[in-house]
Amino acid sequence: MPTHFVKQFTDAALDLVYPPSCGLCHGSLDHHDSSDHRLLCDECFQKLDLTEDRGCPSCGAKLGPFAPQTPKCVHCRNDRFAFREVVSLGNYQVELKTVCLQCKEVHAHHLMQQFCDFLFRRHQDLFESWKIDCVICVPQHWRKRFWGSYNTSAELAERMGQNLNKPFLRQLLSKKQHTSDQARLLPSHRRENVKNAFGITSGRLIQGRRILLIDDVLTTGSTADACGRVLKKAGADEIFVAVLARGLG
Repeated sequence: MPTHFVKQFTDAALDLVYPPSCGLCHGSLDHHDSSDHRLLCDECFQKLDLTEDRGCPSCGAKLGPFAPQTPKCVHCRNDRFAFREVVSLGNYQVELKTVCLQCKEVHAHHLMQQFCDFLFRRHQDLFESWKIDCVICVPQHWRKRFWGSYNTSAELAERMGQNLNKPFLRQLLSKKQHTSDQARLLPSHRRENVKNAFGITSGRLIQGRRILLIDDVLTTGSTADACGRVLKKAGADEIFVAVLARGLG
């Protein structure tokens, strides 16, 4: 039997047993929908407001159409990051915040992949201009892995590597120290919290390379900066960052 007939039969069976639902509102969803956002209903997709605006090139914050075009914005003008540029789908608020929280759940694997694909397509020309050599994720400490915590950043990085057709170096960057949850700290304390927390397993693999660092959310940039400094010290040429959302706080 031809493969496409098998797929049609399988999809029909899944529709009968597990009626498809929106990844956000859980309302009914057409499993055969051929639209670009097949895992979300039209209403939820429109609420996301995934604007084409790149935002601040330095930190990725979405600033609106009337913000001045400067190398650094009001959110990062006093920062000196180890990474060069940041891209995201939008600010970490309302529906996009819900998406990021959903993507942290194991059962939302397909939703995470779809939003990684959105991110790739939204900034594909920019990714190509960066001439990326490899993809790396913000790592988890072994304690989180031991307790079975789902590493969204690793899954996003693996998918982005596939989209870019570049290697994902999953084990190269490690988190040596267990740190407090960044989200629970004041912005002024976050940089110190992750200082010296990261290390690499082999500098040989990144000598002179242009690296895309992946995380789900960037807020103050402290974690990405700490990772970037380790990579730069090991000989990386340039560090670029891609996240699903840019938190402001």
